[in-house]
Parts: sequence; C-alpha cells; structure tokens
Amino acid sequence: MAAIVRQIVSKKKKRFVDKDEEIDLDLSYVTPRLIAMGFPSQGVSASYRNPMPMVLKFFKLRHGLDKVKVYNLCSERSYKERPFPHAAHFPFDDHTPGGFDQLAPFCADVDAWLA
Repeated sequence: MAAIVRQIVSKKKKRFVDKDEEIDLDLSYVTPRLIAMGFPSQGVSASYRNPMPMVLKFFKLRHGLDKVKVYNLCSERSYKERPFPHAAHFPFDDHTPGGFDQLAPFCADVDAWLA
C-alpha cells in the first residue's frame, strides 16, 4: 500500500526502481557521482516519502555506504541518529534557495568530497 501512495505522490516523476532488490525511490542521478532526493523518512511520512531503510539499502547495494556522503539541505528536518557515516547539514528553508553565506561552504564541501 505504501508503494502505491509513494507512486501517487511522485505523480509522473521518474523513480529509481529495482524490483529484484525491492527498491523504489524518488531520486535522480544528477551525475554518476551525484544524486538528488528528498529527505529519507521514518514513521508515517515514510508511507509517502523515501523510507530510510530503503535509502540505506540502496546506498549499501549500489555505492557502498562508506563511499557516499549525504547532504541534508532541509532546515525543517534532521536525523535523530547518524544513519550515514559521512553526512553534512546545510539547512535551507523549504522551497527557497540558500543564502550566499550558505552556498559557498556547501559548494566547497561538495567539491572536497568529490575530489
């Protein structure tokens, strides 16, 4: 049922689906080393957002969890525990661009990680 709800919420957006591994996520590869996706969720919101366990499974199987860095750009949500070995938080308000004072450190961090 939750998978159907996530499909409805995604509308006509392309989803990453691996039926063999039972992975169905709303994410996009920007480049082979850069992925954009919504905040991984737990609890009730996981029924319509990317569920955290599925996100972790995706990264472990596809990239190796120790080889990825997750950037949380959401000012409204943060992780209670650290599910990702490499993570950074650059809080931008929902549906607004970050200020230049936030963008420069974010870009520098991404550049250092991808180097």
